[in-house]
Amino acid sequence: MPTQSDKMFFQSGKAREPHKVTVQIKNKSEDVFRMFLNHLYGEELVVENLSSLSSVIQMFELVEQYDVVELKENLLQKMKTQIVEKENFLAVVDLVKVCSGT
Repeated sequence: MPTQSDKMFFQSGKAREPHKVTVQIKNKSEDVFRMFLNHLYGEELVVENLSSLSSVIQMFELVEQYDVVELKENLLQKMKTQIVEKENFLAVVDLVKVCSGT
């Protein structure tokens, strides 16, 4: 029985011709989303390469949404070493709520 990915990439048993697809992602930077996708496709995600607390939070939200458990602890550890500023304070509070299940 064909899987969803088979339907996406194959038609009548033949591979589809590659074509450009544009995806609009809201509330995530392009860099963070690309790092996340690269990780899903086998590239190691180096948490230390996330340059700001905002990027760490964005990545954690993606990891939570798609249940990528192997990254959660590393991201949480990275967050503990970041300075919280007033620009990202509410995002940190929201993240604490998500992590605590409230």
